[in-house]
Amino acid sequence: MLTTILQLLQSVDEDSNLTNGIQIPDSVVDALSSLTEEVNVSELTVDELLALNDTLKAQIDKDGDGKLDVDEVKARNHFKASLDSLKDLGYDVVDGSETPEINIDPSKYSLYELSDELKEAITRITDEEKVSFDLYR
Repeated sequence: MLTTILQLLQSVDEDSNLTNGIQIPDSVVDALSSLTEEVNVSELTVDELLALNDTLKAQIDKDGDGKLDVDEVKARNHFKASLDSLKDLGYDVVDGSETPEINIDPSKYSLYELSDELKEAITRITDEEKVSFDLYR
């Protein structure tokens, strides 16, 4: 379940460059907003995701091979690297379960005190979590 969501989020990225965050194209947002029934992405198979909407399919299966553009290994590796970046920066990341818990106390940090590396790491993980949240709503 988590892996499929990671694959979807990383595959839908507009420029396919995960190092600068995940940007979902407006065309995909509009297409998914126009669905007539509520969909829980976490319950869909890859085949069901690809059949959900032509605009979404064009974005997540650009090569037309019937698979998400980001495979399971790449998706999990990117997510693990994002979590490791936070650990390296001293954040408490509990990742012994399917859904890692990230404990960040923003009151400890002023925006001006954060290093560029930390800002980038938080932005990457926050983008994935925000999109996950938006998809679950």
